[in-house]
Amino acid sequence: MQKLFDGYHDFIKILVFPLFFLTLFGAIRVQQFDFTLVSHWLFSIIIVLTTVIVVTMCFFRNKSKALFSNVYKILLKHIGIVVCTSMIMIVALQVLILLNTQTPIGWDVGDVMNAVIHPRSGIEYVSINPNNLFLISIYHSLYQLFLSQGTSLATTWLFFQILTAIELDFSIICIVLFTYKVFNRRVALNAYLLFFFLFMLTPYIQTPYSDIAVLVPISLALLCFAGLETATHVYLKLLFAILIGFLFVPSLQFKCNTLTTRP
Repeated sequence: MQKLFDGYHDFIKILVFPLFFLTLFGAIRVQQFDFTLVSHWLFSIIIVLTTVIVVTMCFFRNKSKALFSNVYKILLKHIGIVVCTSMIMIVALQVLILLNTQTPIGWDVGDVMNAVIHPRSGIEYVSINPNNLFLISIYHSLYQLFLSQGTSLATTWLFFQILTAIELDFSIICIVLFTYKVFNRRVALNAYLLFFFLFMLTPYIQTPYSDIAVLVPISLALLCFAGLETATHVYLKLLFAILIGFLFVPSLQFKCNTLTTRP
């Protein structure tokens, strides 16, 4: 079994690492990768912090490993405080980024937002991509509830971008709780760190679309699954089972959006 696990681990290294660098190379070459759209002070902070981290890790490699090991143990011991504190900091940073970064977004995201604001103008788009009707309906209801027709386009985009960030943060908290209840705190911490470094500051917080929205019902379904596994009362088990089925309906709908609207 250990040999099988080691072989699977080596296979992941061989497969994932080249694909990662290929993805990074492609991301650098895309037209949307334009530093002129980022404010000067934010760009300067990112460059300085990145340089300091890289130089420190190169010149103090052994000490860096020992430091990371000790820090990981501390994080594992105080995982609750770590998650709460870092989430507060990351939410503030997300809002700061959204307020100071403007990204030209077209394609499906732009069409969806146009249909959310002006439903009549989105009739043609929905007729071609009917699976996006569910997402558009939810966002249009939120638009009518919290905004108005007189709201500027920039404010409307910012509102739904902040909503997207909230969806992401909420989903991560649910996933951490799920892994903590079903597995253990080490798995929960690893899952949180993975999401923290890869997704918390992802450019996807600027794109109100199903790629992030789908995480909400999926993470809630996983949390219900954890409740189903730990519940002792038969009625609670039945409730969690019903909720899982109910939550997977929008999950499949959002997934259909992702699969059917890609060129």
